[in-house]
Amino acid sequence: ILDLSTILRRCYLRNLEATPLPPHGVIEGRWARLEPLDAEKHAASIYRGVRMDPEGRNWTYSPAGPFSELEDFSAWLEATSMSEIPMWFAIIDGLRREALGFSFEGIFRQHWVYNGRNRDTAWYSMIDTEWAALRPAFDAWLAPANFDDDGMQRSRLPGAVRGGAKTPTGT
Repeated sequence: ILDLSTILRRCYLRNLEATPLPPHGVIEGRWARLEPLDAEKHAASIYRGVRMDPEGRNWTYSPAGPFSELEDFSAWLEATSMSEIPMWFAIIDGLRREALGFSFEGIFRQHWVYNGRNRDTAWYSMIDTEWAALRPAFDAWLAPANFDDDGMQRSRLPGAVRGGAKTPTGT
């Protein structure tokens, strides 16, 4: 029995090379650190965050939850975090960032159905050849010199980059 990637390579994509999985270790960034998800280490703080949603709306499209007890959440997190695909990470000291400079690819209507509800998913992308042109603007925008002492950005991302994402209405 062949897996899908093997069939595609043999039939259609003969020159396709399998991309190795990224290392499942700590990834240090300028404003955040990604740590491999560890239920023992991260469950309590993540649970405090998800409990801020008393109606459980954050769980609407999840096949699990909401959880009324930390122990149940921890058990689910432990089982879930063991997978290699997808890899699970905890974001430490993260800032909210906008996903800008991406091109609108389309909408999968009624993409997910969970807990008796469905949702559409909008897809955006940026490919390597686009990144080369956008990177200098992002580097300048995210540079430490662009932040004041309170952590607020002094200047916005240039409009040409912000305008990169095209929605179905062209806005």
